[in-house]
Amino acid sequence: MKIRTKLQLIIFLSIFLLVGIFFSIVLWQKRADRQIQQQAMVMELQHAMFERAGFREEYFLYREDRPKEQWLQSHRRIGELLQEMSTLFTRPEEKACLEKIANFHTRTGNLFNRLIQLDERVSSQYGQVGVLQRRMIGQILVESHSQYSEALKLLKLASEESFHRQRLSHLYSGIGLGIAILVVVLFAAILWRDIRYPISVLEKGVRIVAEGNLDHQTNIRTGDEFGQLSRGFDKMTARLKEITVSRNDLIIEIENRKRVEAALRESEERYRDLVENSPDPIYILDLEGQFLSVNAATAAAFGYDQETLLKMNIQDLLAPEVRHEFPSYIRTIQREGAANGRMLIKRPEGDKRILEYHSTLRSEGTAAPVIRVISRDITEARQVEEALRESEERYRTLVETSPDAITLFDLNLNIIMVNQPALALYGYKRQEEIIGKSVMEYLDEGDRDRAKKEIEKLLQTGRIGTVEFTLTRKDGTAFPAELRGSLICGKHKRPEAILCVSRDISERKQRERELASLEEQLRQAQKMEAIGRLAAGVAHDFNNALTVISGNCQLSLLDLRKEDPLRKNIEEIGEAAARAANLTRQLLAFSRKQMMKMEVLDLNDIVRGLHKMLHRLLGEDIDLVTILPEGIGKVKVDPGQIEQVIINLAVNARDAMPEG
Repeated sequence: MKIRTKLQLIIFLSIFLLVGIFFSIVLWQKRADRQIQQQAMVMELQHAMFERAGFREEYFLYREDRPKEQWLQSHRRIGELLQEMSTLFTRPEEKACLEKIANFHTRTGNLFNRLIQLDERVSSQYGQVGVLQRRMIGQILVESHSQYSEALKLLKLASEESFHRQRLSHLYSGIGLGIAILVVVLFAAILWRDIRYPISVLEKGVRIVAEGNLDHQTNIRTGDEFGQLSRGFDKMTARLKEITVSRNDLIIEIENRKRVEAALRESEERYRDLVENSPDPIYILDLEGQFLSVNAATAAAFGYDQETLLKMNIQDLLAPEVRHEFPSYIRTIQREGAANGRMLIKRPEGDKRILEYHSTLRSEGTAAPVIRVISRDITEARQVEEALRESEERYRTLVETSPDAITLFDLNLNIIMVNQPALALYGYKRQEEIIGKSVMEYLDEGDRDRAKKEIEKLLQTGRIGTVEFTLTRKDGTAFPAELRGSLICGKHKRPEAILCVSRDISERKQRERELASLEEQLRQAQKMEAIGRLAAGVAHDFNNALTVISGNCQLSLLDLRKEDPLRKNIEEIGEAAARAANLTRQLLAFSRKQMMKMEVLDLNDIVRGLHKMLHRLLGEDIDLVTILPEGIGKVKVDPGQIEQVIINLAVNARDAMPEG
């Protein structure tokens, strides 16, 4: 579409928009005038009704001709207004309302005329006419009120219609105006784009061509004036390029040759600087091994200066034990065009060095092919590798031969390495069975929370001291273990793993329990010894008192006759003293403080005599039952010692079976 056509279209749309807005305003104004006229007529109708009501009241009061004529005149005016309103109010509900008002109006007029006729005949039938007048007056009042209500309703309908139509008119006008403006703006934007873009493209093309780029094309493929201008501009630049191409080709060829020569010189300089300043030996050999070119690093690596190396063959520098490999190297590089590997050279000082090399076969024009070699001295690196390998082997041997279980796990607590004692500790035979599992699987559930706290402490401090945990083996058996941990860090001191050294302390715990039991038995023996010493002291003191009592009893019996009533009492005192002496003898036997006194005794009598003492010694929770066979014979023993043996047997039996 032409630009002119687009402009005409926008102007036409703008005019159409203005005309539409004008007619919308005129139409809205006409509707507003009609609504105002309706409201005015309704108000005039209300006024006429109010005026007629006043004339009616005045006539009822005074029965004069003047208010009667005024009432009739107002009544006719209301009829005229209703006739005029029938042409303005055309809606069905409005017509229905007007029809009701007109009916009420007609009935009111008829009633008023009958009232006038009655007033003229009032003289002859005063009483009956008065009643009829009152009835007619009431009917007139009702009819008047109904007319007033219908008039108000008509006014309300007219107001609602006015507001509704006015709002719809504004809405439709706004929508139409918005759509029209949107269409105009859209067409204006399209026109602006269709004008601005080609102008910017043409402006850019002119600037590029002015800078000397004759290959530039604007390529505006439209059918308007800008498309024609673009095609003409492109033809002009193409023709200008044809005119200047021959001259430019010559200039370009000269400039290209200069650039190539300069680049070649620059490349050669960079290559020479790179080779000479390279820290790695770089040299060129012929197929016989003769040096053709060497850099400073090559001279330093082989131990000769550059002039001397250029007169030498590389085979002279190889160590004698590898010199025979050179012909094989030449065959390989001729066959494959490249060869990589390591060579062992011998320096003038007699030391040997290892060089890692990368070599390629190159053809220099028509001349014989040469070998370009880049090498690097890796002697120190090999020594470091050997030292590292030996160190790793030592540490591996140390870990594998350690009597303690060594476990290495990552920061997620997954096992990544264990030694042989660790496998045996957890009940495995191969590392593949345990690698990758979490160490938490081998901790007792009651110790896992404490283990997590210890690991957090380890991550903060880098090491934890010896701690005890209960571990579980593969078969589920639990055992006490002693653990020590340390943090393994990598580069930049970043934690990478945790090393844990474990030791089964089951035997040590068993020995500790046995030692505690022995200590308890020792304390019990010491208590018994102290009790024995106390009993011996008490027995000696008590025995001295019993000796005095027994002696006095015997002296008293010598002075008393057999029939003396006191003799029986003194004899009982003597028997009690004898029993007490027997008790002191038993205490002395218990404390092993009495001298050996051999006697011929019946063991049953000894056991019966110890029954009360054993019962008190063993305690109330143990029932003491004696089974004494008859006719076992007599033995010659020390009473105190045999009693001590019986007491020891009973006490040992109690201690051996404390639960019964």
